[in-house]
Formats: sequence, structure tokens, C-alpha cells
Amino acid sequence: MNNDTESLQSEPMVLFNVDENGKPVDFGLCRNDYECGAYLVRQVELALDGAYIPKETVYCQPDPEWTDERLPGLLNEYISQNDIEDMASLDLRSLTFIHETVEGGLPDSMYSILQCLEKLTDDFKAYRLMQEYDTFHEKKANHISARTVSAVETDRGILLFNDSGRGLNCLDRCLQFHADNYFSPDFRNMNELNLYHFSTTNAEVLRKANECACMFTPDGEYRFVHSRARYLPRELVSGIKPAQSCSTSKDMGSFHTFLSRFGLKETEQAREIAVLTEIRHRGITAEQMEKLSVYRNSFGRMYDRLQRYVSMGDSIMYKALQQAAMDKAAQILRSEYDVLPKGRTISTNEGNIKEKPDNPDKRKNCNHGLKI
Repeated sequence: MNNDTESLQSEPMVLFNVDENGKPVDFGLCRNDYECGAYLVRQVELALDGAYIPKETVYCQPDPEWTDERLPGLLNEYISQNDIEDMASLDLRSLTFIHETVEGGLPDSMYSILQCLEKLTDDFKAYRLMQEYDTFHEKKANHISARTVSAVETDRGILLFNDSGRGLNCLDRCLQFHADNYFSPDFRNMNELNLYHFSTTNAEVLRKANECACMFTPDGEYRFVHSRARYLPRELVSGIKPAQSCSTSKDMGSFHTFLSRFGLKETEQAREIAVLTEIRHRGITAEQMEKLSVYRNSFGRMYDRLQRYVSMGDSIMYKALQQAAMDKAAQILRSEYDVLPKGRTISTNEGNIKEKPDNPDKRKNCNHGLKI
């Protein structure tokens, strides 16, 4: 640490990571020494999950002015006003070095971590090894053609991710975001999602991949913020075979294939929408009744009556009630989730017109002219 800190923490402290471009990429509000240690261990484990350790610095600010939702803005203010120059800080690579070389890994409290780091810097041989460790990862970070870039392709364009632990975690969170919002009206025009991995000699492409964390909240949850998405032209991956490709048709079968293909989790809301979508298309079945959660009561009595009509052989009332179930599912999807059948028409004063698909070429955040 380049400045002295109190060994006993008596006030809240915010720890935050800043990348080599001066962007905050993670932070944690810690109320005691062990929470600080847990934050640092999380950063180390995340960093070691990738192909190299990026150049990041962990800054420490005791008793920040804000500890609520205004904290991210406060961190940006610290950076923009260069206040971080006066803050105590830790180099991320020093932390990963300790975790990899010291028996038992990184200690569980910040005070113990600082003691361990002090011993290493006082040991000439250990300090030299730590410098060699830093040089090794710096060379890996700067060896452009040896790096692997990942790209997620949708109808809106290409999103790039680097091969650091943080970058790969962001990639996972981006794919999970698309699973969580699989039936969202914002993605009704997305018919397919492709995943690419490639190497490049273009430093600009790698630079944009290195900025992937800026599309996510820097609060440990790393939520993908779609409004921050930095889409690039789809031509960027023309001629490259996708590592994975999956249809995103809005039905339960395609949804489960999507989850399986990318190893993603199913949220309760997405599952409910998937079941309602199946009912809207095919009517209610025993399998769908088992999977329904929030709207189980909306179809329970209707399903029981359908079973009576089956036993009676009354096909006319069976078909009529199934149509009612399909209509009810469509109404719930429309009113509660804003999910509409693809290609539906919108009533206007000028008559019925079909919705126009999103044109990714007209998006303001689409960058042209990049080649791999």
C-alpha cells in the first residue's frame, strides 16, 4: 500500500478498483476489516479467472461522503478531480501474487493482507519475484495477437469482451441478461444470438474489448446496463464461424435450448413468461400447470373443467375453453409483461401497420470502420 492506513477500522470504508484507463470497474462499501478482506479476496479470485491479470489499482477511501446510491457518482468525482492520488492504494497484481505464492492464499482481513505485503516488499528475493510477476502479466496484456476477444452478436450489433477474469465475467453476465430478458419487448426483433471467439492484430478492437466493464454496474453484482451497450457493426465478425449459435424464437423449447447452450440460469419471471407463451400458442396442459407459479390460479379451474370435457368427449367445449385459455395467456403477457406475438399489428388512425424492426445501422452507438 502506498500510504499508511489504520490497522483497526472504526468507520465505513469504500474500496474501489480503477482500470488503466482511469475507469471505476468495481467497488464495495466495507464496515469492518474482514469485509475489506473479503472484497480484496473477491477481486483476486475474479482476476485469476482469466488469461492474464489486468493492470488495476484498488483505492481506499475511509468514511466516504455518501454511502447510498450516490456512491458511484462520488467515485467518478474522486477520479475526475484526481483525488485518488492522495488515497491509499493496492496494486491488483500484488494481491494476486500473494494469493498464488503464499501458503493459504490471501489472508481474510485487510490488516493481515497489508502485513503480508509489507513482509514481501522487505524481502529482496520475494520483491524481485513480484516484479517479474508484474512484468509477465504486463507482457501478456500487451501481446495483442495472443489475446482472445469474445463477441456477442444480436440484431443490434456486436458487443466485445476481453479475456481477463473481469471480461469473461462480464460476458457471462451479458448472456444471463439476455436469458433474463428473453421475452422482453426490447428484444422481440432478435431472432438469433451468436457467440464468437477470435484473435486480432487490431489494437482498436482490443481496446474496445477492454472497455467491456463500462457496460456493467461496478457494484459487485455487475448488472448489464443495456443503455450503456457499445454495439459495433456486425460486419466485424463476417467470415468467422460462431463458437455457439442459438435461435431466440419466443417459445419455451427455444428458451430452454438457449439456457442449455450457454449454461445459463432460468429466473422465475422468465419461466412464467415462457409457460404463458406456450399456453398462448397451444393451450393449457398438465405440464404447463405444474410449471406455472404466479398465474397458477388464473388457469387452475379452467384446466380442471378441460379435463372433464376430455372425459366426456366434448370436443366443442374443449376447443372453446382452450381458446379462452390462449386468449387469457395473451392478455396477461400483454398487460403484465408487455410481451406481444411477433409481427403483431398496431392500431393507428391511419389503419393497421406492422411494427418496424430495430435498425442497428441507425443506432448512435454503432461504430463503423473496425476490422479484425
